[in-house]
Formats: sequence, C-alpha cells, structure tokens
Amino acid sequence: MVPKIEIFERFFSGLSSAEENEALAEMVSSGDEALFDEYCRKYWKSVSADMDVALSAVMRKRIMAHIAYSDAMQRRTIWKKRIRKIAACVSVAAILVFGIVAGWHIAQNREPDVFKVVAERGYKSSLTLPDGSRVWLNSASTISYTSDYNLKDRDVFLQGEAFFEVKSGCDHPFIVHVKDVSVTAVGTSFNVRSYYEDDMVLTTLLEGKVLTEAGGNVMELYPYQEALYDNVTGNITKMRVKDENHAVP
Repeated sequence: MVPKIEIFERFFSGLSSAEENEALAEMVSSGDEALFDEYCRKYWKSVSADMDVALSAVMRKRIMAHIAYSDAMQRRTIWKKRIRKIAACVSVAAILVFGIVAGWHIAQNREPDVFKVVAERGYKSSLTLPDGSRVWLNSASTISYTSDYNLKDRDVFLQGEAFFEVKSGCDHPFIVHVKDVSVTAVGTSFNVRSYYEDDMVLTTLLEGKVLTEAGGNVMELYPYQEALYDNVTGNITKMRVKDENHAVP
C-alpha cells in the first residue's frame, strides 16, 4: 500500500491510480487534520507548523474537485507544474480565479476575425459558408464575413454581385448587407447585384422568401420577383422577373 503522504504527491503528479484517488478522497473527507496539514506543509514547503482552518477547507474542496475530474487533471500537467511553484495556497486560488475571469473577459471583448473572398475582374469564384450556405461570386465582386458567423449572426457583406443558396434550419437569419440595403432570407435562393459604380441595388428571388430593407422601408419578395433600390432617390421598386437567367450563376 502506498504511504498516505505519497498518495498526495502521486495524485498531483498525475500518477495516481483510480484506487489511489478513491483512497485520497476518503482521507480528505475523513477530517484527518494532522495528515492533511503535513501534506500541505510538505507540498507547499510551508515554514509554519499551523494550518489556517479556512485555508485547509479551501484546499480540501480543491482536492475533491480535482479527484472528481481526474481525467481533466491528466491533460493539464503543464498547469499543475505551474501551480506547484506558487508559495501559498491562497495565492494559487486567487490566480486561478483571476485567470478564468480574465479569459472570459477577453473572449467577450475580442474583435472577431474577418474573412474575405474576392473574384477578380474576368473571373468568378464560389465558397461554402460555415453554416453550409453556398455563394457564387460574379466577376469583380467581394464578399466578407466574420468569425462570429453562425455563432452570433449570419451576416455577410457584399460588393458586386453574388448568387446565394441559403441553408435553412439555422438559429440566425441570413442577412446580406450591400450599400444601404440589407436582404434577409431563410432557406432561399436569390441574387444580389450592386457594383461600386452602380446607382442601384437589384435583388432577384428564385426560391423561398426575402425581406429587402432600406431607409426604414421593408419589401417582401416572393419567387420570380425582384426589388430595385435607387441609391440616389432612396426608392424601392418591386417588379416581376423577366429573365431569370441573369440571376443564375
């Protein structure tokens, strides 16, 4: 049988077996203050012969939590080595809490990455977005989206012309932003055209339904309808598609 004090060391070195972990849990929960204090003084090289009661309680909770998630402990050997270098148990706990809070804060306030696909003049390009939606870019067109796509939104930003086949069944609406116009769709096939030199945004719907919004005005489109937005006047005009071929990639 491995001596009790060595079980502590084997556990924090990631070498303890399931049986030793069980024995350690029993020792920690049994209230054996002398053994527990001996381990803490030895492991953290404490010069004091007395262990603070509150500190002892914190240590017990930490060890029990580690035992409950022993698999995760095995994968965190580097982190455990860093913990061993800390001089006091309270400092360890403070650093752990600070790291978790700081990591969460950074994740919440980070700037998302931007991904851009360009079809050079004279060429066409296609891509599949993270949600499975597909995009065909016409010549001299650019589309961009962020790393938050399909996590916080499904917004894409277009310059030029693109045909979209939107994946349905997702949590967020699919929105195309082009100049002053936004086109919202779910499970839809449609085309949006607005080159830099154009004074208009043309949305052509082949399947499903889209909402075209500009200047506070919203227009619904159904299959084989298109909406023409005039950048100069701010007016939106709905019309019937005369030639669907101009909207097919």
